[in-house]
Amino acid sequence: MDPLGMAPVTTTMSPEKLSYVAMKFKKMCADIIQLKKKYDFKVVVGGNGAWELAKSDRMRIHGIDTVVVGEADELLIMDLILFGYTLMKCYYMVVITKTSIQTMMQLLHYGKD
Repeated sequence: MDPLGMAPVTTTMSPEKLSYVAMKFKKMCADIIQLKKKYDFKVVVGGNGAWELAKSDRMRIHGIDTVVVGEADELLIMDLILFGYTLMKCYYMVVITKTSIQTMMQLLHYGKD
């Protein structure tokens, strides 16, 4: 997803106007802001394009409380929310698994015995 229309393909294809996805995203955010006023809930955003929203002014404008950039499989964000922890504004995640560590070690030791 390209929520603000900032990806290279979008800026190339429609450089002077807002993309369809960006228009729909802005409309959705306006609806969510109204619902937040009524029901007082938190908005957590992640996934493709989350990097576009990871600035405090963009978060405020779009009614976003927390942005998760990167792979969040190891971040138990729902547990943090359900148990009442205060979330940070932005999480930058990197997945480190046993397999990825083994691959990195093989690359680091390649050709050095």
